[in-house]
Amino acid sequence: MTDLHADPPQPKCDDAEAVLATLDRVEAAGECTEDEARQLVGWFSHPRKGIRRRAATVIAAQIDHGRISSADCERQLDSYDPAVRWAAAFALARAGRTTPRVIEVALEQFDAPDGDVRWAAAAILTPVARVIEDLRLRLRDLAASGATTTRKMALLVLADAGERDLDLYIRGLRDDDGYVRLAALRALGRIGNGSPSVVEALAQAAASDSDERIRRAAAVIAARLATIAAKE
Repeated sequence: MTDLHADPPQPKCDDAEAVLATLDRVEAAGECTEDEARQLVGWFSHPRKGIRRRAATVIAAQIDHGRISSADCERQLDSYDPAVRWAAAFALARAGRTTPRVIEVALEQFDAPDGDVRWAAAAILTPVARVIEDLRLRLRDLAASGATTTRKMALLVLADAGERDLDLYIRGLRDDDGYVRLAALRALGRIGNGSPSVVEALAQAAASDSDERIRRAAAVIAARLATIAAKE
């Protein structure tokens, strides 16, 4: 098993073709040398997002097959560079090592400017939230008081994880940010609960929300829930 205790080398910024060639070679071979393993971790800080992600994916496969220790990758979770922390968390989660520290780094991404990163973090957190109540509690707190994109992502993860806190989603319909309100609508639609409090909140959103998208979506969801309730 490769030991990566030494600091990984810094990648050159002008060698993208060489980097991609190395990634192709390691993926094709299914194994890597010690030097290649150090390079892979070093590329967690590469300026190109695609290279960082591919390096993390290759590292995950190496961890999964026991060729690189997960502990070696976990040290990168405390890097000063947020891109390195995220690449390490992504790699470890792909390898089935979703530790508490990986969860923390994934939660950091809810406020990332890159939507692909936010959704990748959500994909990591959703299955964990289904089985860990403490994470659901943390997500409920973030949905209520986090930054704008954090509130949105927390609501979406909770809904996909099966959280049925109707009051939380109804409060989300009154959020100042339209994207948070859309997330709350998606959550209510996914749960499919046509209780009077939900129907009333949806009717109010359909009638008076400032965003036309939300008014239309609320009306559609309200009608669907009414149909479901009539059949019960």
